[in-house]
Amino acid sequence: MATILIIEDEHLLGKSIRDGMDGEGHRAVWVRSAEEALDWLASGSAHVALVDIRLPGMSGVELLAILASDHPDLTPIVVTAHGDLSTAVEAMRAGAYDFLTKPIDLDAISLVVGRALEHQGLASQRKHQRRRDEARFTLANIIGSCPEIQQAKDRVARLAALGSTIATDPPNVLIAGETGTGKDLFAQAIHHEGPRASGPYVHVNCAALPANLIESELFGHIKGAFTDAKQSKRGLIELADGGTLFLDEVGELPASLQAKLLVAIETRMVRPVGGVQDMPVNVHLIAATNQNIDQAVSDGRFREELYHRLRVIEIKLPPLRRRADDVLLLAERFLAAHCQRFRFTPKTLTASARSALTKHTWPGNVRELSHVLESAVLLCECDTIDLADLALPASRDVRVKVSGDDACPVAVDFSNGPVRFEDIEKKILTAALNESGGNVVQAATLVGLSRDTMRYRAAKFGLAAK
Repeated sequence: MATILIIEDEHLLGKSIRDGMDGEGHRAVWVRSAEEALDWLASGSAHVALVDIRLPGMSGVELLAILASDHPDLTPIVVTAHGDLSTAVEAMRAGAYDFLTKPIDLDAISLVVGRALEHQGLASQRKHQRRRDEARFTLANIIGSCPEIQQAKDRVARLAALGSTIATDPPNVLIAGETGTGKDLFAQAIHHEGPRASGPYVHVNCAALPANLIESELFGHIKGAFTDAKQSKRGLIELADGGTLFLDEVGELPASLQAKLLVAIETRMVRPVGGVQDMPVNVHLIAATNQNIDQAVSDGRFREELYHRLRVIEIKLPPLRRRADDVLLLAERFLAAHCQRFRFTPKTLTASARSALTKHTWPGNVRELSHVLESAVLLCECDTIDLADLALPASRDVRVKVSGDDACPVAVDFSNGPVRFEDIEKKILTAALNESGGNVVQAATLVGLSRDTMRYRAAKFGLAAK
């Protein structure tokens, strides 16, 4: 049941609206002036106010300004016999949610009140979610004592301290680090600690967007722009207007989209697919990548000018294998969080489990640590988690042979974490060329490639071939 405050000086209309709202199960309160409404609100509260513009004493527009200031959770709807455009504009500027003209239909009032209550509920949910996010995604919740993490936190704190200085023109931020190191956590902290915390936070995983739809998803499209464009759609960049746009795995963007993104950053305008008009946007752009972006620029896979545009502020996150002192701190936090999440009694780690956690190389980084402890919490039936409960994968040490038992072996060591596929490929090609004395035909035979493919790949890595 909602409380509806009716501010109407016409006796018959006021009574009719009150009876109609009561009949729909609401609690309706009817007053005849703005002053009487403010007196009632001094000790009561309402969800929706139906405000007549022409009132004895204080006008409805004056009342709207006071309601917006002193009662922000109240949703006002204007009801007036003077339904000209200027009155409507004045009322909406003063904070009205909607506008109805006399003579009015009670069904129309019911419909608008219902929409206002729904809007109010959604706004309340957004506020609640924002408060939860603000409490969760703060610097205080980022665990880490190693110098690299401290430096990253210091940079976020510095950006937050600048506050209003950068509110309208925030610097782009590039967060670099392996998968699972917490890039999204730092992006959220930048947003929630900064001056745009009340605005939207839009997370875009560039690697997960379908190749044929990525431009439409980012920039939007107009109706009829392509075969399946049955209606216009706002892009994710536009949805982040006034807030933060987090482009995760930005290195996966195709070259054509990199160029269009660069234009959008420089002009602060976006043009939807099929459109002819640019729209202004103001977003705080944070990008993240797990790639060696300098190498991607050198290889021509990432535009250098876009790289420099994104990298105004750079934050580098270290892999967990270089954060030995943080492993147990993170493990204790995840252990407590998972126990609370699944409503289990608190569990502890044995000495052997703790030792194993510190010795593991964590190729999946912090995310892998969280998943290992989540599994242990769910599957361990006692309150003490031992080494066997962690189910850590065995240490991986792979040796790749080019061809045959006598061929030169190529060792790929995973003990220090993930290895780029390009590095493995280069080792194999180098070994094949060494084995063949640089003869490209023989080397190609050793690795099962054609001569032209072998020559192309050797040139790609700058390897000498005859």
